[in-house]
Amino acid sequence: MDFGFRMRLMRAVRDMSQIELSVYAAVNRDYLRRAEAGELELNDDAKERIRQALDWTPEVDETLERLEIATHAAKQTHCAPEAS
Repeated sequence: MDFGFRMRLMRAVRDMSQIELSVYAAVNRDYLRRAEAGELELNDDAKERIRQALDWTPEVDETLERLEIATHAAKQTHCAPEAS
């Protein structure tokens, strides 16, 4: 999961629009949109302000990583060819 996808997910969890996040994090809304789309890599300062605005802790990152691993494993199980 890249930062943009995680940011979009966290906005949804927090029920926050891009406009609201741009105000709270003091980051241009177009930058947020482009970062969520994977078109732009935000600098570390912007990422930190976004994390603070979304109350996005390291524990959340750990949970998202576990979710990503579990999702990947489930896809591998469902996509495995059936034995004849």
